[in-house]
Amino acid sequence: MNTSTKLVGRDPSRPFGAPEPQEQSNSEPASSERGQRTAFDSLALEGRFGKDDVELLFEPVHDLLRGRATTFFCTPAFSVDGAPLITGYRAFQHLPADALPFVDRSILAHALKFTRRLQQAGVYASTSAPVSFETLISSEGRRLYQQALRAAGAEGTPALVLNISNLPIGITASRIAELVGYLRPFSKRVFVQLPIADTALSNCGQLGAGGFVLTMPRATRLEPERVTNWFAKFCDTQLALSCIDQIGSDTDLEAVKRSSIRFGMGKVFGAAWFKGDAAPVEIESFMRAAQRAARSENRNLYRAGAGEDLRIGQEAE
Repeated sequence: MNTSTKLVGRDPSRPFGAPEPQEQSNSEPASSERGQRTAFDSLALEGRFGKDDVELLFEPVHDLLRGRATTFFCTPAFSVDGAPLITGYRAFQHLPADALPFVDRSILAHALKFTRRLQQAGVYASTSAPVSFETLISSEGRRLYQQALRAAGAEGTPALVLNISNLPIGITASRIAELVGYLRPFSKRVFVQLPIADTALSNCGQLGAGGFVLTMPRATRLEPERVTNWFAKFCDTQLALSCIDQIGSDTDLEAVKRSSIRFGMGKVFGAAWFKGDAAPVEIESFMRAAQRAARSENRNLYRAGAGEDLRIGQEAE
């Protein structure tokens, strides 16, 4: 799968994918908005943002309970020689905040195009589209995004998952619930990407999200499992699904499974990233292979467990 992009320089002061600046009169704000929106949307539908090294890729989410991968997270990625080096909103670190709503609605358009193209080919898969914290806290950004959701018929697209991302550390439970509330009229599947494992959220009320995502901690060997245990309990109290991303090793994956986390993402599952124009047969082939691999692993674990029980029984005799 070739995801390479050509490195081209850019003016860091200009928003990703935006047209070259031109003089405009103050009497044409609506025309300016439409022009910037069209530039972002048309480029994002192709999975790219202008001349920058940022493209939109889809990363599979693995269901650790059912042993399958039928959901794909759409994420911006800064790639070099086909390898995504920086993913998520960090890929837009030089992007002005007032351009993020246009980026988010463009990502939404790209994710919906991917979802509907798979559905037309008879491939059932869900797609998650991120929306940034900055977009939702701005009244104008929120208006633009909600308008995009309404125009796209998001409410009638159950395969679409909205993932609130890029939250600041220390965000309060009430603010998270407020952000979820902005999206619930348009989608019943709203996830929240937590910035860290924040124990201050442990005793909060229901936040209204259908699921939460947390990045696998990178500290001592013992700390990750304490974090995953906390996260699993938090999601249970929220009556929400749990997902850990950036799982990088078999040790991390075992900790996640022991905590009964439902979904997982990361390089431990293999370097599978798909472009938006990937052939449906390619996606379907990957989904089947992931299911076969999960079944094979479960059989091996069963045999290993049965062998250990037999050994213990023989020693007891």
